[in-house]
Amino acid sequence: MPRCIHPSKTRNKSNILVVKHDQEETTLLAITTPGIHVSVNGSDVETGAADLAALIVELDFVDERVATAVNGEFVRREARSSVRLTPGDRIEILSARQGG
Repeated sequence: MPRCIHPSKTRNKSNILVVKHDQEETTLLAITTPGIHVSVNGSDVETGAADLAALIVELDFVDERVATAVNGEFVRREARSSVRLTPGDRIEILSARQGG
């Protein structure tokens, strides 16, 4: 039986994170791995994400425009799925803020 991560997120038997995005009626798939510890914006996080794109889905940044860096190196949106996560990686996820 899948373990519920978020009301709209579950992991199936193949350890694939499935996210239902109701507004667009699409399903996002992110391949996951057994939990590893990484630093996200200075906080220790245990994640099953295998790559940066999957981590963004897992942390629910899907609807936001974000800038990302891994170990101090900027990662373009198009390259996120090719950046594999390893234990101890330092990840920064920055979202734009509006206001005055």
